[in-house]
Amino acid sequence: STTAIGSVLSGDTVYFKAGQDLNLMGSSVVGTHDVLLEADRHLTLGTVTQTHDETHKQEITKTGLMSTGSGSRPQLTAGKHKQGKEDTQHSVTHATSMVGSLNGNVALMAKKGTLSTYGAQLQAKGDVIGKGRDVKVYSVVDTVDAKTRSYTESKGLRVGAQSKQADAVASLGKGLTRAVETDNPRLKALLAAKSAYATKDLAQMIESAKKSDDKDGKGGIAGKVTLSLGTTRQESTDSAHGETVRKSSVSHGGTLQFKATGGEADAKGDTGGDILLKGLQT
Repeated sequence: STTAIGSVLSGDTVYFKAGQDLNLMGSSVVGTHDVLLEADRHLTLGTVTQTHDETHKQEITKTGLMSTGSGSRPQLTAGKHKQGKEDTQHSVTHATSMVGSLNGNVALMAKKGTLSTYGAQLQAKGDVIGKGRDVKVYSVVDTVDAKTRSYTESKGLRVGAQSKQADAVASLGKGLTRAVETDNPRLKALLAAKSAYATKDLAQMIESAKKSDDKDGKGGIAGKVTLSLGTTRQESTDSAHGETVRKSSVSHGGTLQFKATGGEADAKGDTGGDILLKGLQT
């Protein structure tokens, strides 16, 4: 992350003069009475870019024998199951400039160049005057980008079943889950015994299925029990983007004047001065 710490220049009466360019970047100039910023060429009230990054992670890992799946397709997984979420955020903001007078006027002069402001704040009890060959007033845009990544990952041996085998798998899974959760020794022993019976039933069904040729579609291990060893992973990502427009602003108790004086006159006598107001709030 980067954070801008701008300068603050203040006085009773403030006068800055530059022989060429005058740049005020993410800083403030404040006077009790008149404030004048003058440059022989370009005068710019600019910004300093600030960035901020955040990352938050959450992950839960389970190991051992777990009951997964639901309905008519329960599963048992022996191995490791991981579930996590990662939130990231990246923001870009701008430290803008401010020029103000408590009791007087504010004047910005770019004699032979361009007067430019980017999201700047101008404030005076009296008049606010800006002059240059060209005058350009811009807004700036702060942005934020957020992303959430969710994922699940399972590694190990998985046993899936249907019909009678499904009942045996479900019974075994429920028994194992309750046996782990309970603190009562007698109930734990009872549930363990129930799981043992379910394990025996499942083993017998698997053996029976192996002997079946599955010609009628009612037998065979392919139609009853599935065994798999490996890793499965699911992942999804959600993204969001936001923007905030920060306009240049002028607050004044007297007159507001922007004047583009232009350069040397052409053959038609046109000095060619332009005023561009792109995001100004008064």
